[in-house]
Amino acid sequence: MNMNSMAGKLSIVTRSLLAAAAISVGTGIVDARGDVLIDTYNPSGGVDNFPMGLDTRFNLAVQFTASTRVTIDSVLAAITWSSGTPTMSLGVMSNLNNLPSDTFLYQAVLNQPSANVLLSGLNWSLDAGTYWLAAIPDPGFFGSWAANFSPVTPTLFASTSSDFGLPKHWAPAATPLAARITTAVPEPETYAMILAGLGMIGFVARRRAKY
Repeated sequence: MNMNSMAGKLSIVTRSLLAAAAISVGTGIVDARGDVLIDTYNPSGGVDNFPMGLDTRFNLAVQFTASTRVTIDSVLAAITWSSGTPTMSLGVMSNLNNLPSDTFLYQAVLNQPSANVLLSGLNWSLDAGTYWLAAIPDPGFFGSWAANFSPVTPTLFASTSSDFGLPKHWAPAATPLAARITTAVPEPETYAMILAGLGMIGFVARRRAKY
């Protein structure tokens, strides 16, 4: 077999593998890797007990970034209800001029949250980009979101017009809010589909190289 023939076969196989990868990504088969998008808990896994007010006067949000298309599986947040109305919303907002958009892409209603609230099995799909994990209390809710002094992550609070005589606006928070966002791990069936697709394309490539 001459060198040109070998190079041609290698080129076919390479193109096939690249095509398989492109098909997998384009169809959303590979859209999550079990990554941690943000983790602002302290190294021991706890918080520094520096609570920020979360109530009718203040909404809170912490920024995170997805480098590729992902599916969020779980959200952990150090939110505690103290008194008043027991419900509030925790969810993801898009980024608008480096501020939360004030509209939820996805949200969950929390009832009397305490300490470390874990939401799992969420299946929230996001394209690559910057987002905000935002906590919006229902009227009459009084509680807090614990924060840490490190690591530093962009966090904001939103003041309301009732307290300051201004339209609601977002401003930098004193310390990072404790939150952890984890993406989903692809199911075994997904890996099987990918491997089957790669095997089929490799078979076609070998057939083409032979004839």
